[in-house]
Amino acid sequence: MAGVNVCLISKDGSAVLHRIAPVNDPRDNLQVMQQICSLVGEESGADCSSVSSMDAPAWPAGKEPVTKLRFQEGAVDEVSFVAQELGDLAAIMLAPEGGSWMCNEVDVSSSRTSHTDRFVCRKRLGGRKGEPAAYLTPVPPDAVVYGSGETARVITKEQAAVLQAMSLADYSALKSRLLITTALLTLGGSGVAAVASGVEAAVPFAIGGMAGLLYQLLLQLGADAAVATAASQSDAAQQGRATGSAAAAAGDAQQGFQARMLQLLGSSAVRLALLTSAALLALWAVQESGTRDGAGEGVLLQLTPVDAWQLGLGLCGFMMYKIAVLGVSLVPVQQGKVPQPAQQVEKNA
Repeated sequence: MAGVNVCLISKDGSAVLHRIAPVNDPRDNLQVMQQICSLVGEESGADCSSVSSMDAPAWPAGKEPVTKLRFQEGAVDEVSFVAQELGDLAAIMLAPEGGSWMCNEVDVSSSRTSHTDRFVCRKRLGGRKGEPAAYLTPVPPDAVVYGSGETARVITKEQAAVLQAMSLADYSALKSRLLITTALLTLGGSGVAAVASGVEAAVPFAIGGMAGLLYQLLLQLGADAAVATAASQSDAAQQGRATGSAAAAAGDAQQGFQARMLQLLGSSAVRLALLTSAALLALWAVQESGTRDGAGEGVLLQLTPVDAWQLGLGLCGFMMYKIAVLGVSLVPVQQGKVPQPAQQVEKNA
């Protein structure tokens, strides 16, 4: 990864161009702070307490600072440099000198005024698939940004909570539609099989359909567990686990137990065990049927055409959950829209 050029543009048209080096070297950072303090001093808001008594960098032998690469995935880089006071910024431009860089957000703070401008990027810059540069305009500090680029929406936290509730309601309705559709397909298919070929055809189809319904339920539990785990980790990070309350600790333990149970039931191991058990149960039923008829004595497993036909019906019943997924996905569903005040915020941003 090469360096990144940053251009700060003020509302009156003034601009400052600065290059951010790809390597974070504490020695260079200390020299930069010494330069900043020698030029502007603490009256401009610079923190010169750590460099006021040091003329040159000095570290004990064997404890020299380690240089680190900037612009790494998931990392937060902080850079200080001297520039003229621009006031409130109208925009910034970002352009990597080479390589590829996924930029999420940029905050620009003035040490003189303590004002911070927030810019949301969420774009991959550079490389073959990324844009060569990004032109970003500021968004409110307490706003929530959905999407990226021209399709991004800027809304308030209250409106984001409304959208999240609507999304969760849509997701719950989708899960219910999938289960109901699978059950109806299984019931209808069993009825058609019973009319066409009698109970011998309806029962395998119904058993396979119930297995598919259970499998789909386990898939939904796995998805719920992933969402619950991510939400609990996010809440723990925000709260910092600093409450110290016994009730809060008990609530966290209960939520953690529920999340672990959901994760266990929705795991791939449980789904594999379900499929294996269903297959073994079907083979055992076929073997028992052949033993009762006296056609399979002394043979470990012998499938007659009727047995193969019933196993095929069971497999068809199991695949009803797949048909339900396909059918529900083809039905258009009205998605939750951004509330009207959010659209006004987007226009004013």
